[in-house]
Formats: sequence, C-alpha cells, structure tokens
Amino acid sequence: MCRYISLYIAITQAVKDIDEALGTSAFFLFVTVICSLFNSVSVVLAKSESYRTPVVDAYVVWSTLTALVTFLLLTFSGAQVQKGHDNIKQAVTDCSDLVVQLSPNLKTTLTFTLLVENIKGSDIVVTGWDMFTIRKGFILSVAGLMMTYGVLMYQMDALKTDHETRMVFQDFFGKIHYHDLQRLLVYTNSISYVFTHTYSLLTMMFFSLLSYHTFIILSDSVEEYRKSLKDLIYSGCDDLKSVQKHLTYFRRIIECIQVVEAGFSWITLLLLISNISTFFLMLSAIADGWANYLQVMVLMNIIGSFTASAFEFLAVATTGIKLSKADDALKRLAICFAEKSFQTRRSGTEEKISLLKLHYFSVLASTLRRNALELTGGKMFILKESLITSVIGCMLTYGVLIFQFRN
Repeated sequence: MCRYISLYIAITQAVKDIDEALGTSAFFLFVTVICSLFNSVSVVLAKSESYRTPVVDAYVVWSTLTALVTFLLLTFSGAQVQKGHDNIKQAVTDCSDLVVQLSPNLKTTLTFTLLVENIKGSDIVVTGWDMFTIRKGFILSVAGLMMTYGVLMYQMDALKTDHETRMVFQDFFGKIHYHDLQRLLVYTNSISYVFTHTYSLLTMMFFSLLSYHTFIILSDSVEEYRKSLKDLIYSGCDDLKSVQKHLTYFRRIIECIQVVEAGFSWITLLLLISNISTFFLMLSAIADGWANYLQVMVLMNIIGSFTASAFEFLAVATTGIKLSKADDALKRLAICFAEKSFQTRRSGTEEKISLLKLHYFSVLASTLRRNALELTGGKMFILKESLITSVIGCMLTYGVLIFQFRN
C-alpha cells in the first residue's frame, strides 16, 4: 500500500512539473487561437469589399480550421488528465467496499485511509499559466465568448452603416461616432493580428531551435560513433564484445533517428514551406518597388519574417546536411571492412582473424551500408546539400518571373 502512495505522489509531482514547464506556453497558445478566431469573425462579419477576395476567403478558412483543431486538441488532451484523476477517484471508491469485506489489519487500513485522503483531497489538472484550468467546459466558455463577440461585431457594423446613412442630417455627431467606431475596430483587429503573428513567429523560432539542437545531437552522436568504429578497425582489436557493442550502438542510433524523424518530419516540412513562402513575399515586395508595402507595420512584418525565415531555413538545413555527411563518412568507413585484412597479434606472431569475428565484422559492415541516416521533410525531400541548391534555384526562377511580370 505504501508503494501506491509513493506512486501517486510521483504522478502528482510529474503533473505539477509539466504544468509549470508548459503552462505559460499553453496560455499564450490559447490566447493566440482565440485571437485568430476573433480575426476570422471580424473578417466574416465585415461588409468591406476589400475582404471579398479569394485570397482572404482561403486565409479565413485555413486560419479558422487551424485554430479550431489546435484549440480542440489542446483542450481534449488537457481534459484527459482530469479524466484520469477522476478514474482514480472512482477506483478508490470501488476498492473501499473490497477493503471492508477483507477486514485487513489496522496498519493496512490506516495506510489505505491515508491513500484515499490524498487522492480525494488533491486535484490533478493542467492549467494555462495558473489562470484557467483546461477542462472540456472551457470549450463552452470560449464558444460563448465567440458568440458574444460576433453579436457585438454585427451590432457595431450595423451601427456604422446607420451612421453612414445619417451623415447628411447629422454631419457633426455622425462623423465623430463613425470614426470612433472605425478606430475601435481597426485597433482591435490590429492588436489581434500583431499578437497572433508575433506568437506564430516565436513558435516557429522555437521549433527551429528545437530541431537544430536535436539534429546537432544526432550528428555529433554519429560522428562519435564513426571515430570509435575507426579506432576499432585500425587497432586490430580481437574482442568480439566490442563488435557486438558497436552493432547495438548503431541500432540505437537508427532507433533515435526514426523517433526524431517521426516527431520532426512534418514540422520540418511545414517550417520550410513557411520559410520559402516568406522568401516569395520578400521578392514580390522588392519587385513591386515597395509601393504597396510602405506601411511601417507591414514593412517590419516582411523584413522581420524574412530574417527569421532565413535563419530558420539555414539552421535546419545545415544540421540535416551535417547528419547526411556523417552518414556518408560512415559508409565510406564500412568499405574498410572489405579492404583490410584484420589480424590479431599474440606473442609477436600474426594470426588470421577467426571465422566468428569475420562474420561479426561482415554483419556490421552490411548494417552500415544498408541503413541510411537521413532526415526528411514529410517524406517528400531529404535534408541534403541539394535542398539548398533547389531552393536557391526556385528563388531565382521566381525572381525572374516576378520582375518580368512587373515589367
């Protein structure tokens, strides 16, 4: 019974540590999602003709779907923690009847009572920066908030239209109310847009740095493994355990790369697509002579996004290239297994390698040649030197086309 108390304390502490580490990120992510929904509602309810374009419609659909999926995933995953704790409480309640039937000794009864009190008195949940608890009821709260915001936006838009129709009769008062209302709408949308874009940019930077750090660790591990394997080849070591150890170590490297590939493949794909899209935007702005991009906010947005995208692209691409080069060096080293006659030195005489050791070296060499240590972007491209060349060629082609279209 004491083991269950210790396990429950460990679970509680783990959830607390996770909440402290990710609570702030969850809070800002929820705020970003809600701001994105605010933007979508504002654009849908607005009667401005500038919003009635296919590009804006596609942006609204994409932004709304992304925000809804993110919001629902975060909410339901956070609610699973509370649901698990509720299941523990229900299990303890069911066990109470069993304890009464078994009539255990006093020590067991007191320990079980202490466990019940700990479980009943605690609340295992995840929060958003300790400001709100992530539960399923949070969905209804946000839905009510969006409905309220939608009604207010609709009423404000109707009020603005009514003021426009009365401008002839109430020029002075109508003009003041109209511009105050317009200024409020512009400030609301601008703040939501700036916050959403800034947080999205910081999120992409976070994933870029995380990918960079992870890929660097993988590359360094492969390079360290290559050096140890090189020492094994040229030292003439006849210990079979060292060969088996290298086989096991290489298998673990393969497993690590598979895990990283599963976790970062689609992130890498979306990250590079975002970077290339920003490069396209920068070229389009240059080709247009900055005529339509002179607003300070838009200009800073484009330049900042381009700088961050260039940094992210180079960081991710170079680390993937480093791993690819380490894999190529490892495969070149595997050729030495076939070229070099491994010998052992005992008592000053040279003996040919044993058949068992030769078999282990053959298996290790075959394993090195057969497995490719590489990272991809959604299984669509490999992070190699050719990727940078392809992107540069794509940028040059797009730049030539956009300048030709401008002329």
